[in-house]
Amino acid sequence: MSARERSRSAIMSARKLRLGGDMTARGRGRGADDIGHYLGFFGPAPWLLLALYTAFLLYSALILGGAARTGWGIAALVAALGALVVVALPSVTPLPMWRTVLILAVIVFVTAAVSWQLPADVADLGYQTWEYNPCDLLMFCLAIRARILWAWVGQAAMQATVAVWSISATGSAAHGLLTSYTQPFPLIACSVFAIGLHWTARQIVAHRAAERARVEDDVRADATDHALEVELAAVRTMAAPTLEHIAAGGRPDPQAVRALEAALRDRIRSPALAVEPLTSALRAARESGVDVLVLDDLGDAALTEAQRTAATTWAAERIAQADGRSLTLRVARAQTAPVVTMSVDGRGVSHLVL
Repeated sequence: MSARERSRSAIMSARKLRLGGDMTARGRGRGADDIGHYLGFFGPAPWLLLALYTAFLLYSALILGGAARTGWGIAALVAALGALVVVALPSVTPLPMWRTVLILAVIVFVTAAVSWQLPADVADLGYQTWEYNPCDLLMFCLAIRARILWAWVGQAAMQATVAVWSISATGSAAHGLLTSYTQPFPLIACSVFAIGLHWTARQIVAHRAAERARVEDDVRADATDHALEVELAAVRTMAAPTLEHIAAGGRPDPQAVRALEAALRDRIRSPALAVEPLTSALRAARESGVDVLVLDDLGDAALTEAQRTAATTWAAERIAQADGRSLTLRVARAQTAPVVTMSVDGRGVSHLVL
């Protein structure tokens, strides 16, 4: 594989790594390394799971729990489903703070709306406390979306709401907490899982970043190698005839040798101008005995292809028409535009603004 092909392959690999998820993330603030890409948050899977859970929740609340008996029960059911939709909507990780606060508010509202309908004299409430299930799920989602601390804030808020209801209904928090004391345990397991998941995601992100850096280094190295190959090929093309002539025992024309030496220096001092038709014009002038100095003072501000074509064409024409023993050709940046200047025997300066 040639250097150019290796460079092109490396560039394509770098682009794929760098832009991995940007097409789906563009305009929505989600980077290619967002954990949601690894967990399928941005595809159809969340909506399918939401549809299945909605069916389960409706059955639990309306049939088993009897939430449809009051308007507050229906409001709690709608709020819980709405919060789950907010979770399913694609967003960055960690979950945006406004969504987090909204979910916490829904947890408190749903718990309060259902709890204040519960009988105070029934020890085993069963499915009448159906609200714990969607609230737990919302807390699990907060933990998975890198809001673990806020998930526990939601758990504390839910327990406090149940305790307040129990105190208001029975004069003691015990009755309510007996129905909800097991709820923190699944969240403990989910939090441990979320911590491990986020650690793994960070390792993946670090690996992707290191891989991108490696590929970009390879691209730069291949580009450098290719540029060196091109430069060496150009030097060989320029110097080979003269060197072969010398190796064969010939005596090349001294003016031609000096012209060759100057042309090789031009490739170092003025690379922006070391192209045709200027190189041929410079060689012809030097072989005729004219002392030509070519300077490139652009620094890092390289010429565009159109500017270089205009500069070399203009300079080649001026050199061919010049009548003098010394010429100085210089390209530099004047204010905002590159300028090519040429002086003949230290006077008669002409210039071209590119």
